[in-house]
Amino acid sequence: RNAKRRAALLKNRGGAVSANLLPTVLAAAIVCAAPSLAGAAEWAPTFGLAPSGALRACPPLAPGESGCVSSNPKEPPSQLLAPLRHGSLDREGAYRRLRSQLLASDGVALIDEDGGAYIRARYADGDDAEYRVTDDAVSFRVVAQKPTKAKPFCAQVGCVNGNEAQRRRVLQLRDEL
Repeated sequence: RNAKRRAALLKNRGGAVSANLLPTVLAAAIVCAAPSLAGAAEWAPTFGLAPSGALRACPPLAPGESGCVSSNPKEPPSQLLAPLRHGSLDREGAYRRLRSQLLASDGVALIDEDGGAYIRARYADGDDAEYRVTDDAVSFRVVAQKPTKAKPFCAQVGCVNGNEAQRRRVLQLRDEL
């Protein structure tokens, strides 16, 4: 009934929106745009160490999206990989090796580093990676510039959904460390 009345008002005014209907039309436009606006606003990764000294968690993702891989144990399985162990190296040796591996990689630029525990690198595809070296491991977070649609399933043994390119990048670095 209300829809018929609105249609009649619009028809009588030559398609112009009645002042009485303007709040309704604006509210409908905001509601329709809200999901896309919310997704865009949520994906604003913050870089650098958290006040606690740890790497930050992955930014929130919409259902069905992929865009972050991390060693943070609080992440969901689709975003989680184990920290990188550096074997018999001390923290300084592991930091130097990680830094040299990143510099030797094609298309990697170091964006920020503190000279002993934290490195932020940017890959040619736009992914930002953060690494924090401790006495026994390297924790990391790799964040895509823009989230992508996640594949609905994996067909290989041991596969966990998530960003495959980011996972391969971290696993390659693990093998070199």
